Amino acid sequence: MPRKDNNIPFYVAAPTSTLSLHETSDKVKIEERDTKEVSHVLGKLRIVPEGVDCINYAFDVTPFNLVTGIITEDGIFSPKELLKRYNK
Repeated sequence: MPRKDNNIPFYVAAPTSTLSLHETSDKVKIEERDTKEVSHVLGKLRIVPEGVDCINYAFDVTPFNLVTGIITEDGIFSPKELLKRYNK
């Protein structure tokens, strides 16, 4: 079933080892990866102008109300089903 904003289903693929069900989004530290992964192709060819700063987050935090389902190695779950199964 599609969720809120654009009436388009949105699925998240995430291994259960990456689930942070006991943290609030303001407590999650989002890792920043090497900016060359964004600014260069194959680590060699620069594709952005000199002086342009890049940000390369390793992941983001998606509010559950925007998520249709979470795909894990155990199956596909709605946000409520996921919390019921793993939030112990």
